[in-house]
Parts: sequence; structure tokens; C-alpha cells
Amino acid sequence: MKINRYRYRSDNIITFAWVSIIAGVMLGIFAGMITFSTEYTTHGIIESFNWTNALIAFIPLFAVGMLLFGLAQFSIMIEELNRNEDDEE
Repeated sequence: MKINRYRYRSDNIITFAWVSIIAGVMLGIFAGMITFSTEYTTHGIIESFNWTNALIAFIPLFAVGMLLFGLAQFSIMIEELNRNEDDEE
């Protein structure tokens, strides 16, 4: 018996993982840019970018994305076990 592709939970979890990582990158860039120092004319834009705030915004969303990727791997394993059980019957 074939399992319908739309029932796969791992695809949805992987999508949420990518969305959280991309949102973390965008939020990190935004947080670093809005809090950079006013000395950007003398030091350049890279030195004045507030890396601390960017990392504080990025790291939690990156960690959530990595946890979701781990959950997706577990979900893939369970889906494979269910598929094997269905094929045996």
C-alpha cells in the first residue's frame, strides 16, 4: 500500500527549518544594520556593523532550525519503518 506524499511530515518539518534559518539570517542582518555605530564613514560599513546584536538575533533561530532538521530525520526514519510495514502486508 502506497502512502500519499502529502502525508509526509518530514517535508513540512524541513520547510519550517529552512524558513526559521532564513528568517534568522534576515533578522540578524536587520538587527546588525539598525544598531551600527555612527562612525561608518571613517571605519567602513563592515567595522561599524553590530555583530553582537546580529548574532544574538541569529543564533536562536538557527538553533531552532537545526533542531527541526533533527526532528525531520527522525520523522523520515519513522516514515521508512511505516512504509516497510505496509509493504510486508
